[in-house]
Amino acid sequence: MLINRVLKRSVWCIITVFLAVDFAIAMIGGAVAQKYRTQLNGVLGLNPYEIVETGDGTEDTEYYKSDYYKKDGSYDHEKMRENSLNVSLQAATEGTVLLWNENDALPLEKGSQVNLFGIASSSYLVCEQGSGKIYPTITDTMKGRLEEYGLKVNSKLANAYKLLKAKGYVAGLVSTKGMGLDTVNDSCYNEAVINEAPWSELDNTTIGNVTGSLYKDAAIMTISRLSGEDLDSYKFVTDKAKSDECFDGNYMDLSKNEADVLAHLKQLKEQGKIKKIILLINCSNAMQFKNIRNYGVDACVWTGVGGNVSHEQVAQVLTGAANPSGHLTDTYVYDAFSAPASENFGDFTFTKKGAGVPADESYTHNDKYVVYQEGIYVGYRYYETRYADCVYGEGNASGTAGVKAGKGAWNYTDEVAFPFGHGLSYTKFEHSGFNVEKIGDDYTVSLTIKNAEGMPGKDVMQVYLQKPYTEYDKETGIEKAAVELVGFAKTRELAEGESQTLKVTVKGEDFKTYDSYGHETYILEKGDYYISVGEDAHDALNNILASQGKTT
Repeated sequence: MLINRVLKRSVWCIITVFLAVDFAIAMIGGAVAQKYRTQLNGVLGLNPYEIVETGDGTEDTEYYKSDYYKKDGSYDHEKMRENSLNVSLQAATEGTVLLWNENDALPLEKGSQVNLFGIASSSYLVCEQGSGKIYPTITDTMKGRLEEYGLKVNSKLANAYKLLKAKGYVAGLVSTKGMGLDTVNDSCYNEAVINEAPWSELDNTTIGNVTGSLYKDAAIMTISRLSGEDLDSYKFVTDKAKSDECFDGNYMDLSKNEADVLAHLKQLKEQGKIKKIILLINCSNAMQFKNIRNYGVDACVWTGVGGNVSHEQVAQVLTGAANPSGHLTDTYVYDAFSAPASENFGDFTFTKKGAGVPADESYTHNDKYVVYQEGIYVGYRYYETRYADCVYGEGNASGTAGVKAGKGAWNYTDEVAFPFGHGLSYTKFEHSGFNVEKIGDDYTVSLTIKNAEGMPGKDVMQVYLQKPYTEYDKETGIEKAAVELVGFAKTRELAEGESQTLKVTVKGEDFKTYDSYGHETYILEKGDYYISVGEDAHDALNNILASQGKTT
């Protein structure tokens, strides 16, 4: 009996193991077969589709037609590429943000004589690293495009920067392998560097003392910043990488050499040798403005990175061939460390490996951690909410905590350089006819925009919402921003005197708040809701506060 039982148990074990292995093979094999089903069907000669004829066979069954077929039915790649570049140029010029433009420094008049400063003027950044990287096919130059649009560019200065570029003054990416900067795996650690040429190099006899032969109309200074995955842009100061140090150790502020050039340009402007200074910010991220504001810059333009059309984008915007209508997608501040997230930013290492901490692998260093504590208070949701709380007298909003650029009590204008949504134009627009209409559960917001003065241009209608902050929110810990963007629209190009009425629908669900504490669902709380339009988030919030009788 004992032997029979053992045999029966062994048979069942064998069957169980066989079935488990068979199940695993089926799961893995099924996944592989699904992934390579097209190839397998081709090898086996299988057709998984059935063609069903409908109608009389004369119908056009091509759903998505190309606009780039030639008469012979072949594809017109050149026309398609031409259209792609036109669309890119429209996106680049309309996305350009004019940050300030004192005394109408821009656009530059045709025939203006200008100087191009900054190593980025000859090695302009056209894309970022990682998923934002492209492989450009650029054959033009900034100098050439500006001349094409009617400006006279200082050739001697441009040639000087070519020589400086050959000497190693080229911004970009530096591999730090072997530098000992990354103790875990320095083969996958890179640094973004600036490598700006100092003024002394431009005044050097080897280069040709170009500073003694500058054009008078304008100095155009370009600064670039690279970003992307596998790239540290926080702080990098090492002789091996040939990078000049940035103020505050912050890559998003000016480097010492950039500031050196700007300081000399400011001095030349004060001496009457240069009429105006134009600053181009060639960067995808938000710069810190603590030091940029100190150098007498007359107009500042955020150009972003424009891909293959970058040089033409700059030329069109500076000369007025294109009228910028972009608006900031972030709050630009004087000190980047005024953001709540920076309070917990740093180099923190687990004292013990294991306990759920995964092992290090290539491109990952899993012994590091950071405490996420800022919640919804990222970007404008923090700065505008704290400002509103100062006006309302809530909490300790006007205290000294978080004061970075200012002194004493927290003050919005001390910390914020440009609000979320900020963006100027070469055109003066007027807004009128603001109206809100309830349609079902939704609300339609209307606004009439008029080109009151200036060249043809486009303007943007920005719609913001403020929800009531209730006792229930305070009791359960629900956080709400003082103002939220809930919609926007852009006009067509309006000629002087022309108007357009825009409409934006605010969905009823946008009025709800997610309650993870009590109901784990979206709730609509009783109270007053305010819809506002504004030039930016701060302007819209001030409109709301004024309607509430609050002094700002």
